[in-house]
Amino acid sequence: MKLTTRISVFFLASLAVVLVGFSVSIYLLVHSHLLYQLDDRADDALDTLNAAVEAGPDGLEWEGNDRKLAVASSSASEPIVWVVFADDGQLLDGSKDEAAHRVLTSGAGQGTGQDKQQITLDAESWRIARRYLRADEDRGRSRIKGVPREEEPKTKYYSSLTLAVGTPLGHLTNQLRLLAFALAGMSVLIWLLAAFLGRWLCGNALAPLTRMANSISTISAADLSQRLPPVDTGDELQDLSRAFNELLTRLQISFERQRRFAAEASHQLRTPLTAMLGQVDVALRRDRGAEEYRGTLTSVHSQAMRLRQIAEMLLFLTREEADAALPDFELLDVNKWLAAHLASWNDHLRSNDLRVETDESSPLWIRAHKGLLSQVIDNLLDNACKYSDRGTDIVIRTAKCDDEVHIEIGDSGYGIPENELNRVLDPFFRSFDAQRRGIQGAGLGLSIVQRIVVAFGARLKIESHIGRGSRFIVIFPSLAAEQLRSA
Repeated sequence: MKLTTRISVFFLASLAVVLVGFSVSIYLLVHSHLLYQLDDRADDALDTLNAAVEAGPDGLEWEGNDRKLAVASSSASEPIVWVVFADDGQLLDGSKDEAAHRVLTSGAGQGTGQDKQQITLDAESWRIARRYLRADEDRGRSRIKGVPREEEPKTKYYSSLTLAVGTPLGHLTNQLRLLAFALAGMSVLIWLLAAFLGRWLCGNALAPLTRMANSISTISAADLSQRLPPVDTGDELQDLSRAFNELLTRLQISFERQRRFAAEASHQLRTPLTAMLGQVDVALRRDRGAEEYRGTLTSVHSQAMRLRQIAEMLLFLTREEADAALPDFELLDVNKWLAAHLASWNDHLRSNDLRVETDESSPLWIRAHKGLLSQVIDNLLDNACKYSDRGTDIVIRTAKCDDEVHIEIGDSGYGIPENELNRVLDPFFRSFDAQRRGIQGAGLGLSIVQRIVVAFGARLKIESHIGRGSRFIVIFPSLAAEQLRSA
């Protein structure tokens, strides 16, 4: 079941419960109010009848024929019928309606006070109210005051009287039935309207989520450059879209780091492994003396040490940024270390173009990892060799400037266009000029240098001019005397 359908069903079920509860409450309130009005009219009618009863020393006297009784209002929706009968059941007076007399006397007993009941007779419902009067009780009835009239010889007195009034409930039942139909119809209409509008609103509200799902289905590990379309709803869906795009960015960086690892591993590990295997093959072609074997093992050991450094470097490149700092940095004198490291370039085709400008009498101390620092220098030198012509100088210079140690590698090559300076550190970026000239490379060298330099707590500065060459300056913070002594 789709999310839109689930939300719509939950909303409509809740609305149905609310509408049913509201309708039932309105129906019960109206029902109670109409019954209250009927009972109030019945009490008024009983009070009117009660006023026509005169209490004397011999009992109760009914004077209905001597007074004008206005029991029911002409504006009433249903007429009120009434009767008065004695304790022996004799009908003394009442409305001119035989059916009403039968209804009002039905179920009457000798009670006290007043009671109300609802009865059904001949398939018609009635609301009955009775009041029981006794001669020995003070009911607080109205007494006629004025000129006393002569006692009629035929006046009858009763020990008790029952006053009863009733109202047929047919009109009230019809009103309640119409109200029930009206409430049911309105509830169904509101529910159907809410179902239509709710479905439409849910569909529109969740449309960005549908678009995001469709976009996600097209993203694969082969192409993580795609992103979800922007969602400008200003709600949780916009936050979800932004968070997912940030996740894709992190995944893309992680996959690119893995690809860089594979490319760099295949490039860096091939050379020492090939050299080691070649030396071992040569040594095994025939029997050799101990010194020759010792020389071969020494060379293999040197290549193995280099291989270990390369492995450490590659493992470093695969770490997350938060884990990139290595714990085993060493205290290095840049001048002495650089002189020893550049010896490995003696067999390079451009070795005669290298110019070293250092002052070995003045040590420049930094903290770094030898293998990673070697990779930085080698990458920068290799980059200078690729982008400058053979026979032009490549200068390696060290200096101390404003409490900082600089290692500078400059060439007199082609230079970097100004609009590409901000992109040369991006992984896999290769300039149009390099591709046009057919210069080989994977676009990883400078990005690896930047990553290592940041791990050292240093920074990389690039200066370049078209046709005049480039300068790459690695700037280390200088170590204080206390740091040197503690080392």
